[in-house]
Amino acid sequence: MRVPREPALWVGLISTILTSAAALGVPFLTAGQAAAVVVFIGALVTAVYTRPVAPALFLAAFGSASVLMAEYGLHWSDAQVGAVGSLIVAAFTFFGIRPQVDPVDRNGFVVEGELVEGASVPR
Repeated sequence: MRVPREPALWVGLISTILTSAAALGVPFLTAGQAAAVVVFIGALVTAVYTRPVAPALFLAAFGSASVLMAEYGLHWSDAQVGAVGSLIVAAFTFFGIRPQVDPVDRNGFVVEGELVEGASVPR
C-alpha cells in the first residue's frame, strides 16, 4: 500500500485524532495540550515543506513548540524563548536564505560567483 505524501492530509488526521481523544477525556491529554500539539505539527509541516525557505515559519514552529512545552510543565522565560528565536533567525539568514539568491549587477543581470553591491533576486 502506498502512503499519500499530502502534508495537509496528515495534519488534519492528527488533529482529528487528538481533538477526539481530548474530547473523550483521555487522562494524559487536555484540550489545551491537544491544541498545542496540533498547532506545533501544523507549523512544523508548513515550515519544512515551504520553498523557498522562510525563517519566520521556523520561528513560528519554535514558538508553538515552546507553548507545547509549557503545556507539559517546561516553562521558559521570555528571554530564553527570545534568545533561541533569534538564533533560529540568524542561522536561517546565513544558511537558509543566502543560498537561495544570486547577486545581480546594476542592470539586473545575475552575476554568478561574485559579490556585487545591489539587490538580489530569488533563484
